[in-house]
Amino acid sequence: MPLIHDEPADTLSGHRAVRPDGNGAIPSTHPDRSTREMAEAMFARHVRERTFAQGAQEMDRLAARFPTHERFHLLAMRLHDRSEGRLAALTGWSRLAEQFPHCSEAFVIVVRTVLRTTGGEAARAIIEARFPDGAPAHVGAGVGGSG
Repeated sequence: MPLIHDEPADTLSGHRAVRPDGNGAIPSTHPDRSTREMAEAMFARHVRERTFAQGAQEMDRLAARFPTHERFHLLAMRLHDRSEGRLAALTGWSRLAEQFPHCSEAFVIVVRTVLRTTGGEAARAIIEARFPDGAPAHVGAGVGGSG
């Protein structure tokens, strides 16, 4: 079973988000400081109030407005993870790790989840695909072998 699906989605989590402008266009601009601060406050509020599903929907809409802004997608996935559970959110984490290769949090979550649910060989395959010339010692340590 592939971890990363090819079907189109408006957000990395795979959930459809409503377009803010109503015409389906995705602005390619980066968020300004006030938008970034608002997103952080929104995330913190939903965590504090334990309204994870509602927060995930709101963050998905924001991530859809700024598709190249990694932080909004990361915050959305953290909320989906808490709302739906790690296993249900795995596809979204995989998409996040693929779209933003420098997002180590997403990559580590994918590897750990696959290790726990599928086993060391599958986790090692993900690491080897990410690091074809050899994984750094700390990345592969303890995964399906003598590392």
